[in-house]
Order: sequence, then C-alpha cells, then structure tokens
Amino acid sequence: MTIPAHPPATGGPGSAIARTGALVRGAGWLVLTVGCNAIGGFAFWLIAARVTGTDQLGQAAALFSSVLFVAYATNLGLPVAVARFCPDRSDPARTLYGLAVLAALVASAAGAACFYLLAPAPLVAPLEANGTGAGLATFVAATAGVAVTVIVDVRLMTLRRWGWVLARAAVVAGARLPLLAAPGGRDDALWIFLLVAGVPALTGYLGAAATGATALRRRHLAPLPATARSAVRYAGVNYLGLLALQGPFMAVPFVVLLQVPAHANANFYVAWSVAAVAFLLPHTVAQVLLVEGGKERASFQSQTAAAFALSLGLAAAATLGAVPLARLLPVLYGPGYEDAARMLVPLVAAAIPWAVTCVSLTGARVRADAVGTVAITVVFAAAILVPTALLVPAHGTGGAVTAWSLGNVAAAGVAFLLHRIRREVTPSAAPVRGDLGGQDAQQPQRGLRPAQAGDPLKGPVGQPGP
Repeated sequence: MTIPAHPPATGGPGSAIARTGALVRGAGWLVLTVGCNAIGGFAFWLIAARVTGTDQLGQAAALFSSVLFVAYATNLGLPVAVARFCPDRSDPARTLYGLAVLAALVASAAGAACFYLLAPAPLVAPLEANGTGAGLATFVAATAGVAVTVIVDVRLMTLRRWGWVLARAAVVAGARLPLLAAPGGRDDALWIFLLVAGVPALTGYLGAAATGATALRRRHLAPLPATARSAVRYAGVNYLGLLALQGPFMAVPFVVLLQVPAHANANFYVAWSVAAVAFLLPHTVAQVLLVEGGKERASFQSQTAAAFALSLGLAAAATLGAVPLARLLPVLYGPGYEDAARMLVPLVAAAIPWAVTCVSLTGARVRADAVGTVAITVVFAAAILVPTALLVPAHGTGGAVTAWSLGNVAAAGVAFLLHRIRREVTPSAAPVRGDLGGQDAQQPQRGLRPAQAGDPLKGPVGQPGP
C-alpha cells in the first residue's frame, strides 16, 4: 500500500506551507506546552523546597517518580495507537478512544495496586496516615489519572486542539503553586504528593469526560470497529518499542544513583533534569508527525523532511542555550554544583542525534513498519544501557555522560540508516480516516479529504498492520 497521490504541488512557497503547515503549527503549540511544563515544574519544586523540609520533599518526589514509572510501564502502547487510529470524530474513532481510556485505567490501576502492595514501607509511609486502604486508593487514583492524561493529550492532538493541550498544562502549573501555601500543607509529604500528582490526574479525568471517553454505550461495542484488531496489534508492537525507548531515560539515573556518592549524584540529577527538557523538544515534533502523517493534502515525505529540520533546529538551539545556562547552575544551586555545569552541555548536545532517532522512529510507526520500529528502539536501548553498565562503575558520572552521548550518536546512525532502507522496501501506510464503517463513512470529516472510489486510505493504518 502506498500513500495516495496528492494534488500536484505548484512548487512555490505556498505549496510547501500547505504540505507542512499543520505540522509546524502543532509543533509550535507543543513546544510552548513543554516550556509551560518546564517553568511550572521548576517553580513548584523551587517553592516546595523553601516551604517543606528536605525529608518530606524527598518522600513526595519518590512517590511521584513511582507514579510516573507505573504509568510508563503499563501504557500498553495505547498513546501511539490512539494517535494513528483515532484521527477524527467518527463513531469508530470515538469508540476506539473510549476503549483506550478504559484499558489505560484498568492497566494502570492494576499496576499501581501491585506496586503499592510490594513497595518498601518507607516509600509509601506518607500515604499510610489514614490507613492502608486509603493510601492504596490514593496511589491508584493518582496513577490512573496520570495515565489517562497522556491518552487525553494525544486525542486532543489528533483533533488539532493544540491550544487545549497548552491550556491543560497551564491550569496544572497555575493551580499547584497557590495551594503550596495552604494551611497545614507545610512539611506534609502527602500534601506535596497530592499537588504534584493529584492535580494532573484530576485534569486527566476531567479531560476524558470532556472529550467523550466516558460516553461508551453498548451499541458502540457490538460490533467493535473493524479497525479494533489492527489497533490492538499496532499497540502491542509499539508497547515493546516504547518500553525500550524509555528504558534508558529511567535506567541511566538509577544506575548513577547506585554507583556514585550522594554529592556526585546530586550534581548529575540537576544536569539530567535540565537536559531532559531539551530531549522533549524533538519528541514533541515527532508526536506531531505521528498525528499529522499523511493527513489532507500533506505529503508525508515533506512532513518528514520538515520534522527533521524542526527537531534538529530545536536541539541545536537548546545546545547553544545550554552553554550560558551551565555557567548559571552554580549560581542558582550553590558552589557545590560545578560538576553539574560541566555535565550539562554534553548531555543536552545528545538531543541532536536523539532528534534523528525520534523522527526516524516516527516514520517507521507511520508506515506501520514493525521491523523498523522494534529495531530502532532496541538498538537505542542497547547502545546506551550497555556502555552505561560498563562505564559508570569505573568512571562515575563522567562515564554516564560518555555513555549517553556516544550511545545517542550510535543509535541515531542506525536509525537513519534503517529509515533510508525501510522506506524503500516497506509499504507506506497512511492514517485511518473517518470512513471506517458506519454512518460516518458517508460524511467527509472536518479537515480531511473525502474518500474516493478505490482510495487505498479507506483501511486502517498499515493494513493488515504490523
């Protein structure tokens, strides 16, 4: 299957904008969202550190990290599947979206319950103030809400409601700060945890209701949309890829934590936290490419080229910005953070090869190329985790920085090579349309061109799928 021919391009700048305008606009909105999250998160933890004791803040941060870990480990590949199989407001898309939210709730709640019951007592101690039952319910509700938030954001992206994604981030950032000063909230690890995890979770639940995820009826489920089986298969393949892709981001700071003294780990964590924002920039461009790939008159090839240019440009700009920022770290955090300043620039510079990996991987996902998807993610994980395990015990944080930098470069080279090879041998797939069956099949969807006779787009992504 190939991406269908689009209306002939005029070759002028107007046609280029038409082919990539939605991608550029979406990327712009999401970059603003990343900035909002970064500023809001920095302000929250900075103020929390001033109004809360170190021990209480550490307990709250550990609980929040646990929530993020469980939500990541139980995502089932659903965010990627929603991006590719729920592109419009048709009944099949709405049904699949509702089922994805339901699956996210069940999987994350089950994972959170297991984690809570097996977690060390000191970790969950702040939640046990009102009994084990209340603590378990709080942790499960927070984790499930955070998991649903990811699905809701992806759904808003597919509907091109970029401003709503930014608005949700702004609400979270703005609502948490004044609540830090609430009576009784000082020196309370549970209250800090409820703010840092509970507020985003609440917006996830409200967002799910507002976007129709809770409106499933029996008539929606019998029979299931024709694309349900392909969506499940697509999610399964990408779930393995997501675990491999995110594994290094989870594992590298954990290995450092186990291998270096507390002072060295504090320096690495500060530099790592700042660098993580830079890595989100190419990731946001790749998210937009996944959502927009093949829509309307847009040429997927043009979109991919634009995504490479945007993500590499943002990563390069972040690297340049890290140079003066590194000089400020000892000023902001104190004279003991000179090592963080030295580590920051090489950590951020790795976002440049990461941009190549992100866009190459997204191209494989849009083409429903299971082989390319798994190969890129597994190589990325191995290229970073293997040298990390070898270098950190011998060289400490310097070994972690070297492993992260060289691993990203090696993974990017393999990813781009696979991108060039697989795009020639793998059938291209376009995103699902609203014409997947049912009443909506007869109505052109807003923002999408009507299906034509013999249109190869009338099937699901990558039919028959990965």
